[in-house]
Amino acid sequence: MKKIWMFVLMGLLGMGAYSATLSFSTGDAELDVNWGEINVQAKSDIGGFSAELSVSSGVSEKEITTLITVEKMEPADVYMAEEIAGIQKITVEKVVESYKKNKGKGWGVIAKELGIKPGSKEFKELKDKAKSKKEKKNKKTKNNEKKEKNNNSSFAVRI
Repeated sequence: MKKIWMFVLMGLLGMGAYSATLSFSTGDAELDVNWGEINVQAKSDIGGFSAELSVSSGVSEKEITTLITVEKMEPADVYMAEEIAGIQKITVEKVVESYKKNKGKGWGVIAKELGIKPGSKEFKELKDKAKSKKEKKNKKTKNNEKKEKNNNSSFAVRI
């Protein structure tokens, strides 16, 4: 009986962890999953995330940190705000204003309010960037793991 309860508990915990990666709602399942994974990856290295986003968006690391700490935005929400601002050539502040107003309605509503309609060229660009970002981060992680494995296997102690 204990095994059954342990299995049920592990399942519930797993579902909770999985649902945390799906907390982004754009109306497109693939994009939502990609944003969720970006968020998980960003949280594992918030400093690296902030530095990388600063370089790619031109927004200061301080502003990115402020959005995360003061505005209580998830890293993936900050990334989404930066991407929409860049695609629509508007300020991040304007995107954040819409985010605050429509937070509970999801990014699909926010993007639509800012002129990005589902299926549009701009929406496809958001999808492609999210997929590319996720794949780039996964590749970087795999390369780091491979290097670490090679470093560990090449280390030998001689007596």
